[in-house]
Amino acid sequence: EIFRVATTEQHVTTLQETAARLPDLSDWLEPSELPWPAVEGVLGALRLRSGCRVVHMPSYLSGLWNAIESSGYGKRNWAPVRSSDLRAKATTSPLLEGFDALVLCAGSGLFHDSIVDKKFPIQLVRGQSVEISLDKLNHRNAMLSGKYISPLLEPTRVLIGATHEFKEKALEPDEVVEELRSRSDQFASDIWEDGTIDKITCGFRVQSNRGQFGRIPIVGQIDSTLHKNTWIYTGLSSRGLLHHGIFGEILASKMLGLESEHDHPDLGWWRRKMED
Repeated sequence: EIFRVATTEQHVTTLQETAARLPDLSDWLEPSELPWPAVEGVLGALRLRSGCRVVHMPSYLSGLWNAIESSGYGKRNWAPVRSSDLRAKATTSPLLEGFDALVLCAGSGLFHDSIVDKKFPIQLVRGQSVEISLDKLNHRNAMLSGKYISPLLEPTRVLIGATHEFKEKALEPDEVVEELRSRSDQFASDIWEDGTIDKITCGFRVQSNRGQFGRIPIVGQIDSTLHKNTWIYTGLSSRGLLHHGIFGEILASKMLGLESEHDHPDLGWWRRKMED
């Protein structure tokens, strides 16, 4: 299960109000009711129920691809290519010939590798996490409170993450550990004290600039030398699992010239920003 941990009285008030407002999805637990040994500084937690679970992304993506292969019409195949080849052969690559459209989607490689040559209203944010092994894990629940702790597939290993780094130079390993521990030790001191750090992982998220409605993904058609009918779908930041389905439907509808019940004029915010 997933627990939003309270470490301040303000957290307690806010999370108790959430439990009262959403009783079918959550409930408030006092420290003595939590499914792990008491930790000093933990004042309780909001338990998220009704199917709230940690998602193993490789399994999810594999299932999503299987669903794509088994539905609809046409050909589907997974063909990894080097971004350098795509750039060098942008107008002649056989990989792009015969396709009605090209969708540039998701990852930071679009910008790191200069596949997209325009200045989009985004930031590339580095995130580093630590993987920790323990002789014994007291529980296999995910905990959130500023930083997060998630169980890994192995029964005695967890991941603690993640940093938010905007500078070009990455934090050193000891700096990563220091930041993550300072932001999670209050509710996970036992893991830090008893565990052994196995490795530090690193990735980048494409974070759209904040606007009136928060951080909204970038979806729409763009001019590109790669293909005469090029679309982009990026800027999902750390909310890809929440946003990918509904914005994917919006994108597919736009590409087919259909109306989407989820579309909205404000989804063109990024185009207006680039025109300013």
